[in-house]
Formats: sequence, C-alpha cells, structure tokens
Amino acid sequence: MLATLFAALLQEFSETTAANVEEGKHSISLIFDDRNDSMRLVGELQPLRDNDVPQDPFEVAALERAMQGEAYTVVEKVQGKWAYRRSVPLSNFHPACGMCHTNFGPVNPDQWVGALMLRVPVVD
Repeated sequence: MLATLFAALLQEFSETTAANVEEGKHSISLIFDDRNDSMRLVGELQPLRDNDVPQDPFEVAALERAMQGEAYTVVEKVQGKWAYRRSVPLSNFHPACGMCHTNFGPVNPDQWVGALMLRVPVVD
C-alpha cells in the first residue's frame, strides 16, 4: 500500500509544472480524498484543508513525531474495530512540493512538513 501511494505521488510530482500547479493540486486531492480515512496527508503548514489536520490522538502523536522525521506505528481500536495504523514522515524532498506549498521554500529533504497516515483494518 505504501509503495503504491508513493508511486502515485511521485508520478504526480513528475507531471506537475509551474503551468499546471492547480491541476496537480486537484490530482493530489483525488488521491487523498477527504472521505477516505485509510490514507490521508496531515500537516500543520499551509495550505491546509479542514481534513489535513490531525483528527484523533494517534494522528496528533504521529504528526509530532513526523515533524521530527520519525515514523509511528500502533495497533488500536478505531470506532470499535482493530486497525493497524502507521504514519510516514514527509519532507520537502521534491521541487513539486514547493510549487503547491510556496511557503516551503527550495527543496530541503531535512525540512519535515507533515505525514502520510495509513490505516488498515485488522481482522480479529
């Protein structure tokens, strides 16, 4: 799942140019649709939509760690069902990042900007 998501992001990044930034933003929003709680992008740096901020205690803790470059993983009950949850820290690693997030500045893979949140149901 993680490899597939990153492949989709990298493909979108490779297609994003200064001339089509708005289309790139739209494409990323389609991949990380607000109705899909199995995979989300979460951060604290603008631009943010309402769904781009932590939604529960796991995401709060995960984002704190991500902003230090640390991943976070737990297995816990979410809405009464067991889930494997993982966060992957994201950095300003690609020129396309700064095209949409102009406040990020130039490419800097040491600048942590948010996290990819994954949630996979666990059958009990």
